[in-house]
Amino acid sequence: MKKTNCHFEFLSWLKPICSYTFFFACCFVLVNVGCGKKESPLTEIIEIERIEPVTVTPVPYAVTTDTKPPIDINAIAEVQAPETTEKSIPPEKQQAEQSIQEKSLTANDYYNKGYEFFQQGWINESTEAFSLAVSLDPTMKEAFRMLALSYTKSGKTNEAIVNFKKVIELDPGDAKALLELGTLYYKNRMADDAIATFEKYVSLDQGNANVYYNMGCIYGEKNSFDKAIKAYLMALTINPNHVPTYYNIGVAYNMTERFDEAIEAFKKVLSLEPENHDALYNLGFAYNKSGLYNESLEICQRLTELNPANTNVRLLIGDSYNKLGKHEEAKREFDIYKELVFKK
Repeated sequence: MKKTNCHFEFLSWLKPICSYTFFFACCFVLVNVGCGKKESPLTEIIEIERIEPVTVTPVPYAVTTDTKPPIDINAIAEVQAPETTEKSIPPEKQQAEQSIQEKSLTANDYYNKGYEFFQQGWINESTEAFSLAVSLDPTMKEAFRMLALSYTKSGKTNEAIVNFKKVIELDPGDAKALLELGTLYYKNRMADDAIATFEKYVSLDQGNANVYYNMGCIYGEKNSFDKAIKAYLMALTINPNHVPTYYNIGVAYNMTERFDEAIEAFKKVLSLEPENHDALYNLGFAYNKSGLYNESLEICQRLTELNPANTNVRLLIGDSYNKLGKHEEAKREFDIYKELVFKK
């Protein structure tokens, strides 16, 4: 029995040592790694998809006298293809498919037929017609554009890229084609090509905040934070109240240790969205790294009221207390952190 009691007493004596060891380990991690800087998803760059790319509205090319002009050009993108079955194909579609094969038609005729098919949502037929148009006239820029848009609609991004590149080859100053091409490059995860294309676009049009924002996102993903900041600043000169841009530039400032500027960026986010949890956390992080520990604690207390189980916030609170010399309070927060982690 004595042996057992001695063993129990020995374990009891070890318990505070283990606890303090964990405490100092947390301190070491916070000092050397940063408060949630790597593990937290809160500092990730917002996806480019949050900003819709500007759509290109196709226009008729050399409409002939025997072809009816479109009634509503702006509604093209909203037109849906009619539902058909193999057993029941509308007569007008059968006629359309036959007319594509007419060998006497000119490039302009094929373009106009393709445009009509595109309006009606017959993407396969429009693709075939535009392909015939460019085969007859390889200089027909608008046919290449419409062919690219047809491929885009059918999800064939590689083919769309090839044809937008052909538009730009024929007209290097075509800003709309550059915009569409850059967006397709990004969706294909071709970041370098997307950046190069967007750079050409902004050399022609400096008024599109979305493009600068998207460039900032791509640069951020590549850890080129100085270039990301420059792009975000351009976006904010055009659209000064865009919350994702302020948030992302704040992240970029944190990553480059420009904490004073990060604080201002996240304050701007919170002035527009007071309950933005991500901005609150990153503001608390920037305060902590600037040595403003009391301000960091104030922000973190707000966050714990909103979400008491946020482990990153508990680490940040513990680190701020520790740096203020309040080791008991720091230990309490690290213990809460430990409990939350082990529960998961």
